[in-house]
Amino acid sequence: GGFLTPKPFINLKNKSMSGGVFSDDGSRFYFAAGYKDIRGKIYSSLYVSKFLNGNWSEPEKLDNRINLKNSFSTQPAIGKCYDKNFDVIYFVSDRPGGLGGSDIWYTIYDKIKGRYKEPVNAGSYVNTPENEITPRIDNTTKALYFSSDGHFGFGGYDIFKTFGELINWIPPKNIGKPLNSSFDDLWYTNFKNDSSGFIVSNRSENPEMQIPHCCFYVFEYKIVNKKTIEITDTIFETDENFYDKLTQNKETNEDIKQNSSRTVVKLHIKN
Repeated sequence: GGFLTPKPFINLKNKSMSGGVFSDDGSRFYFAAGYKDIRGKIYSSLYVSKFLNGNWSEPEKLDNRINLKNSFSTQPAIGKCYDKNFDVIYFVSDRPGGLGGSDIWYTIYDKIKGRYKEPVNAGSYVNTPENEITPRIDNTTKALYFSSDGHFGFGGYDIFKTFGELINWIPPKNIGKPLNSSFDDLWYTNFKNDSSGFIVSNRSENPEMQIPHCCFYVFEYKIVNKKTIEITDTIFETDENFYDKLTQNKETNEDIKQNSSRTVVKLHIKN
């Protein structure tokens, strides 16, 4: 029903910190730290702190392949990989080799060797010539949530959703209103029940804003009248003429099952 007073967790003197995320096993904490110079240019790098013998280690800056000179690396998010011994660290960077602006990249962490692989761009389904930021991975559904001002939206940064991993994604979908607005909407987070969560936005609905859209606030959302889809019938396969055969009753279901090439399912919506 409320929040306790926040306490410092990790502190790097003279640097601004943001975007913290824990590994699934709770043994590593990734975050970004850096500063902005007088011209407004951002200098930010990724760090990791490890939980050893009951204590958090001093933060270590990730290697210079990830924290590339003259580019920023920020906003880490952790996804699972095809091998349980690997973690995927997604992050945002303006490094060369991207599609433009800030892109979402990833590096694979080998838990056994304690090494990070060369960063790879997440690809053109996710990234655009404009800016993609604040990635978050739902490892249960393999969904990637991120904000973009390059994909078609309502204005400013909108929150988008796609499924996949590494460089293999389906075309992102705008998650729509009211979570997205004509202003900047970032940092989508959902709880495990997928019926509530938080976003960050500079929309003007907050009555404390004396200057509209000047500042970012955390907003809570709740999904009402949620519906789930349940598969209740047998899954079988069929050939490309399935629908003609079914309507003309030329073959029985058993005949169709024996000549398979496509998956057919029956879906029911539960209130």
